[in-house]
Amino acid sequence: GMMITTHLEGKNKLLMPFGVRNKNNRVYTLKQCKSVPKMMLITLAPQNGDVLKVDFDRVIGVAENIHMNKTGIYGDVKLMDTPARKEMQRTFNLEDLTLICNGTGTIGRTGRIKDYHLGNINCILKVDSAWE
Repeated sequence: GMMITTHLEGKNKLLMPFGVRNKNNRVYTLKQCKSVPKMMLITLAPQNGDVLKVDFDRVIGVAENIHMNKTGIYGDVKLMDTPARKEMQRTFNLEDLTLICNGTGTIGRTGRIKDYHLGNINCILKVDSAWE
C-alpha cells in the first residue's frame, strides 16, 4: 500500500538538542560535538549488537544535510520503502516512535559529553528515549 508520511519525517528535523540535560543526566554541546556525517541511514531499533554499526536489515530511512548549530543536530529525514519500514508500520503505532542519535564520547563529572562523534540514528519507542 501507500507509504504514509509520519511525524518522524521532514526538513531540518531536530535530531538531538544541545544544552539540554536529558533523563540520563547528559548534556551535549556544539563545542564538544566533533563530527557529524552529512548523511546517515536510520535504523529501526533494536539493532544486532553494536549500536555504532548500521544493520542494513533494519534500515527504515535516511537523514541528509545533517548539520549543527548551537541549538542541536538537525537533518532532513525521509523514510524509505524497506522491509524494516513495513515491519515498523505493522508493529508500532507510529506516534509512539521517535528518533535518537547514538555516538561516542566521554562523560564529565557534570554529565557533559566531551569529544562526541555521531555514530548512528535509531528509531525507538518514545518511552525508551532519554529525551522524551
